[in-house]
Parts: sequence; structure tokens; C-alpha cells
Amino acid sequence: MDNREIYENYLKLRDQLASERNKDGFWAGRLATSALSTAVAIVSLKIVRDENDMKKIEEGFIWLCQNINSDGGYGDTASSESNVSTTLLCFAAVTYCQTDNNGAGALKEMELWLAGKGITIDSKTIARSILQFYGKDYTFSIPILSMLALCGVISSTALREIPRLPFELTLLPASWYRFFNLRVVSYALPALIGVGIYLHKKRPGKIFRRGVVRDRFIRPAIDRLSRLVPQSGGFLEAIPLTGFVSMCLIACDEEDNEIVIKGLKFLRRQQREDGGWPIDTDLSTWVTTLSVKALGSHLYQVLNPAQIDLLRNHLLKLQFTTVHPFNGAKQGGWGWTSYSGSVPDADDTPGAILALLELYNGSKEEVNALINGCNWLIDLQNRDGGFPTFCKGWGKLPFDRSCADLSGHALLALLKTKERLNKHIPPKLAIRFDKCISA
Repeated sequence: MDNREIYENYLKLRDQLASERNKDGFWAGRLATSALSTAVAIVSLKIVRDENDMKKIEEGFIWLCQNINSDGGYGDTASSESNVSTTLLCFAAVTYCQTDNNGAGALKEMELWLAGKGITIDSKTIARSILQFYGKDYTFSIPILSMLALCGVISSTALREIPRLPFELTLLPASWYRFFNLRVVSYALPALIGVGIYLHKKRPGKIFRRGVVRDRFIRPAIDRLSRLVPQSGGFLEAIPLTGFVSMCLIACDEEDNEIVIKGLKFLRRQQREDGGWPIDTDLSTWVTTLSVKALGSHLYQVLNPAQIDLLRNHLLKLQFTTVHPFNGAKQGGWGWTSYSGSVPDADDTPGAILALLELYNGSKEEVNALINGCNWLIDLQNRDGGFPTFCKGWGKLPFDRSCADLSGHALLALLKTKERLNKHIPPKLAIRFDKCISA
């Protein structure tokens, strides 16, 4: 293929990319249907026992049975390698949602796959294997074990083996968490509260042993959780997180709570035409910023000035300009989607900064947005000089450890902003830029 053919193919792809904007003028993308999300969603809907959900549950159940991997396990999506945690969630969902034993074939395949990993369904190794898989990060391991109990895969007595989640500590200021060795980050607070209350209320034993004092914190913790619910009803726009919270609160007789009502509406709305659910609503901000950067200078050849303005204004509008109610993040960052459940992170923020630099028109609004975005990144930088995903961290959990690709993306955004806006950056801020970049 010669240079002319390469360029012609590039032009075709360029035009195709430009044509795939949605009716609002930006790119939205589409996440793969997920076995993990589908399993959690159908269990959440089944637990509430609304006859109107039966068709959705059946369609999700059929999708799971039809999309089992050839080895008998499940990955996070239909094209993912099988893993223990997703296979166990699917085992729980098929067990709980089957009718007339119509999931027996899939259950047998999963049981054989799990046996190959040393896991027997009626054994205590289930709890040990999941806890070992996730280590000291209980963000997913304990919700998985709770769902196994909810679906009757493990007995209620096995709840004694599951580590308790200190839901009452969420009533303290977030800055205190590290002093209590609370091994979660702020994005996991809904699961910490919802699953923690479920484990507390359903733990076998006498009420006094279970903790009468802790009972007093249940209502305040639920009130705290209600303040974290976004307008869309989906925590972080994530189906699994929203599903775990909903099913646990329903099991605790909170089905009439506004958290559950909004969460179930969110889950119902997210079901795909194939019967399954994706992990998250979409990654529209991420896809849009990638598209803008990919088109680069060719943006002005495939889009007219009004379309360029629309894109620019769209990204400016998505910047968080106040402290985020969900995790207390400072203003200035960007999240991954235009929906309300998004929170700022260290990949979408530099992505938005770089895209706005491509779209830069010299307005004061743009300058302020870019500088505020860079300030947000600088404040997030870890002591080792790298950048985490969501929160300046303790270096113990995946989302607060420094990451090479995030750090590279953040540094590129800082360098490009400094180069482009040099005369607009105050001297004290310029010093912060230099210190951050050289760290």
C-alpha cells in the first residue's frame, strides 16, 4: 500500500468518525454487554418481585445461558476470559432466576469450571477464594459473597465468614478513613453502606452479639447514602454497583426507599435489546475527547464552525465547577460520561484538557477551564510523583496507586497547557506546574 492509498483510507476513516457523532453533536460510544452486570441486574429485579420485571429477568437469564464461555466459565463480557468472581456471580444469578430447572446445564458447566479452580460450591473455599482473589480490597469481594448468600448458593450461617463492613464509619469525615484502616475509596461508599448494613442485619446470632449499638447507625447511614444518589439513579452510572446496593437494601426491607426506587428504574432503563446489561451507561466524555484528538487539525475540515462550538461548549459544560457531592473531589476535573453519575478522574480530565486545546478559541472561559483542570490534576498527584485514578492515595488500593499511563496522560496535558497558555498562567501557578512536572 503506497502513501496515496494510506491517505485515502485515512480520509474515509476520518469522515466516518465525524459522521458517528450523536444528535447532540458529540460522540457517545457503546460498552459491551456484560455477564457480570447482567447477573447482578436480574438478581436485583428478581428480589423485588415486581411482575412487570419478569420479561426483563427472563431475557437477561437467557442471555447469560447463551453466552457462557466454551470452558464453562464467564468473563466480564462475552469476549472476556473466564474468571472466578464473574462465574460465581453468574452461578448465583442462574440458580436464583431459573424456572423449572432450566439453568441446570449452565450450572453444571460452571460447577465443573469452578472445580478446576479448586472451588466446590458448598464448601467454605468459596469465601476464601474470593477474598484471596481481591486481597485486602473488599470493594467487590464482599458484595459477591453477599449476593451468593442472597441467592441461596451459600447458607446464611456462612455470613459469619464474611468480613464485616464498617458502614457506620461512613458518617465520619472522609479524611478520617485512613486512621480507621478503612480499605475503600470514596467511589465504593454505596457498596460499603448497602452491603455493610445487609451483612450486619442478616448475620446469624443473638441481636446483642450482632451489635445493638451498630443498629443506631443504620438510618443515618442510609440517609447519607440517599444524598449520594445521582439524578440518573445509578451510582457512578454503574450497573453492578447500583444493583448490589439495591438488592441488599431490598433484603433489609428497604424496598420502598427512594434509593431503591431510583436504582431499580436505572437498572430497568439500562437493559439492552439483546437482553443483557453493560457495565456502565457509556463513556461519552472519553470517546468524545479521543475523537477530537484523533481528528486534530482535520476537525476544521470535517466540521463547520457551529459544530466546533457545540463540541467546545459541551466539554466546558461537563467540567465540575463545585466540590463533587459523591466523593468530595475538588472542582476542576472531568468524569467519563455526560450523565449525572460520573465523578472526576485522572484520565478523562487530561483527555478533556487536550481536547479543549485542540478546540481552543482564546476565550476567557476556556483559559479558566484549562487552568482549573490543570490545578485539579496537580492537587491529585501522589507523593511518588505519579497520578492515581480518583483520589490522592494511600498507595494500597488499585485506584489510589500511581499508574504509568495516567501519569503520562496528565503530564502531556500539563505540558501542552503550559506551552499554549504560557502568558495566561500566573507566576505562582507556573511554579506549581514546574514542580509537578519534574516530580
